Amino acid sequence: MNNVRIEHIDTIGTVRLHKKRGVKRVSLRIHQSGEIRVTQPLYLPFSAGVLFAKSHTEWIMKQKQKQQPLHLYDAMPIGKLHELRYETATKFRTRLNNKTLSIYAPHTSISMLSDAEIMLTKKAIKRVVNTEAKQLLPDKVAQLAIQKNYSYNSITIKPLKSRWGSCSHRRELTFNCYLMMLPWDLIDYVIVHELAHTVQMNHSTAFWHEVAKNYPNFTAARKDLKRLQPSVHAFYV
Repeated sequence: MNNVRIEHIDTIGTVRLHKKRGVKRVSLRIHQSGEIRVTQPLYLPFSAGVLFAKSHTEWIMKQKQKQQPLHLYDAMPIGKLHELRYETATKFRTRLNNKTLSIYAPHTSISMLSDAEIMLTKKAIKRVVNTEAKQLLPDKVAQLAIQKNYSYNSITIKPLKSRWGSCSHRRELTFNCYLMMLPWDLIDYVIVHELAHTVQMNHSTAFWHEVAKNYPNFTAARKDLKRLQPSVHAFYV
């Protein structure tokens, strides 16, 4: 039994419908490629998933407008410590040497990479920023926690799809490795934001007072994060 179907809907584009065991409701997301992905219960017909996608046309179009294509170029900074370099070669491969992530491909320009080659490049970039984040963020978090008089129990660094960071009720902090693609002042804001959750586990007025106490310009930082989010999301894989 085939539980996956690809449909083209004139108003919104290509939709990938996936029936999954254990799923209780229909859900929708947009992949970095721009493909619309609908997940639905096994018992529902594919037509139900199509109708669900059509009913969310306005939301889908707004999300697509927010997406930005990935723009790669030679000598592009990767995170805080690395650089992307491109060289023409007979076949595609990636190679990390010291602080240089080299991309080799049979094209005259990095702009000519195929979709599959771009995906492999993004995976290589993810490995780089994840390593950087694990190297740099723990010390940065510890430094700010001491300065701002916070305490936490643990810190985890990993790729996250929809958050820059989180804090559990056990004061366990998690940070998105793609923070390395942001300026340091915004990284500081995200860290302060999550540290504030160690004393205020919500987004109440008291929480924002706590944030303002240690990051007075938080309103501007939030706007900058929202502005930069699409360009960083373009690297997600």
